[in-house]
Amino acid sequence: MDLVSNMKIKALQLQKNLGARKFSINGAVPGPALEDIEDDIFNGIINPKEYWGFEEPEILDHPLNITEEMRRHWFASQVQVAHFQHLIVLYHLGKVEMPDGGARIKHHVELSVEMAEALGWGFYHWACAEDFFGRRERAYAERGKSGGNANPLKRKEEDAILSGLVKAQLEHHPEGQRGWNDTDHAARALAKTIALIAEEQHFPIRQKGDKLMNDIFDLLEDAKDVRAVYDRFDRRKSRPRR
Repeated sequence: MDLVSNMKIKALQLQKNLGARKFSINGAVPGPALEDIEDDIFNGIINPKEYWGFEEPEILDHPLNITEEMRRHWFASQVQVAHFQHLIVLYHLGKVEMPDGGARIKHHVELSVEMAEALGWGFYHWACAEDFFGRRERAYAERGKSGGNANPLKRKEEDAILSGLVKAQLEHHPEGQRGWNDTDHAARALAKTIALIAEEQHFPIRQKGDKLMNDIFDLLEDAKDVRAVYDRFDRRKSRPRR
């Protein structure tokens, strides 16, 4: 089996890994379809090589949003699959359109090297997505253990309080008045504010730090009533109220 055929098999395996249901969130994949990414690469909207780099050490000023990081790495890996498929098309076009000789060999070697790099970075980002998925599952398991003995009605009341606080802060938080940049940024800002409000008002919100931020992020992404409020103040979709 030649090198390119072997890389095609590797690309199919990576695509299969990314399509695994465990990466879905409420039954939906965590990013755009492969065909849409291919179009964006072809039109110059996405540059796959922007994702060719290792993560900085996790010594950050703010905690990581686990769900957002999982989605980000999933998308980066999906970009590399789309880039690989684009390179394969160019490789075979070269075979048809370019005459035999040194130029054609050079063209094929350069494309082969880039295809290998795309796959390497694709598998790297997939492994990172796997890691953050594991962290996400462990966080949910810990949350379940800590709240396992809680009265279901009390848990429902606490969830309703958190949801209500998020919706109120989406509208009245100073940053909300200017318009939210994205759900990740909103979750970080709201987690800090809501933690202070809960402490001052003695609201029954047990989540702290990363757990609170991730719960808020999930509400922004998956709870329809919360998302509807967020969309009203999404800077990219509408002009915020003055």
